[in-house]
Parts: sequence; structure tokens; C-alpha cells
Amino acid sequence: MARTHTKSDHNFVAYSDIMTCLAVIFLFIAVAYILEGISDTIIKDEIYNAIGEDLKEDFKSKNVQLDKDMSLKFLQDTVNKSEELFEIGSAEMTPSFKSKISDIWPKYQAIILDDKNLKYISEIRIEGHTDTIAPKKKNQESYLYNLNLSSARAQSVLEYIR
Repeated sequence: MARTHTKSDHNFVAYSDIMTCLAVIFLFIAVAYILEGISDTIIKDEIYNAIGEDLKEDFKSKNVQLDKDMSLKFLQDTVNKSEELFEIGSAEMTPSFKSKISDIWPKYQAIILDDKNLKYISEIRIEGHTDTIAPKKKNQESYLYNLNLSSARAQSVLEYIR
């Protein structure tokens, strides 16, 4: 025996249709975000590979490391002390560090600031670090000293590359 339709049955179908449409719209939005993320990852990998290929020899000879986030790390040469980046307790770059940056920065900058790559670069960050030998002060004074030194070193590198 067939059930008779009531007024509330008609409204239920309309609500379910609206909910289905909303679910499909959210599905399309989610797929669009996923595709955009995959596209960005592929392009960033291409930029990373371009930097790695173009500067591979410079990185080896200058003791520089390229991380997956496209950041450059100028590593301290613990064997050859003439390759210091900064003098202990100083924010002034050594001549050997200036030479490293002068050789690598223009090539690196040309790749990341190329018209096809520039829209995928959100920031260029310069980080300064302190010495491995901490000053012999109280903990709070030592912290502030290291904070100021690392900031001054980052500023020194920024001024040099500009």
C-alpha cells in the first residue's frame, strides 16, 4: 500500500537537494586547493633543482648547503680557520665570507628573481647566528648578547648583498 505524500515530504526533498549541491561545491573547492598545492610543489621543486644544478660546483667549493626550502647555509669550516664567516663576537663579515657571498649571491638571486620564478617566492630571509663560544656572563645577559649579535650579523649580510 502506497503512502500518501504530505507537505513535509516535499520540503525534505528540497533540503536534501540543497545539501547535495553544497557538498559538490565544497568538493570542487577542495580539489582546486589540492591541485594548486601540487602545482606549487612541482614549481618549487623545479626552482630548487635549477639552483642546485647551476650552483653545484660553487656549493662544494665554498662550503655552502642548499636546503629543500631553497635556503642557503654558509657552513663554518671547522678545519680551515681562515674560512671563518665572522670574527668571534663581531658582526663584521670576514673577507673570505664576503668572497663567498659575492660569488654565490648574484647567481642565486638571478634564479629566484627570474620572471617565471618570482611569483612563487614569498620571502627572502636572512638569519644570523652567534658564536659557538658563549660569552661568560649571566644567563639573561648572555641571551641578550647573542640575540643582538645574531641580529647584527643578519643585518651585516643584508647590507652587503644590497
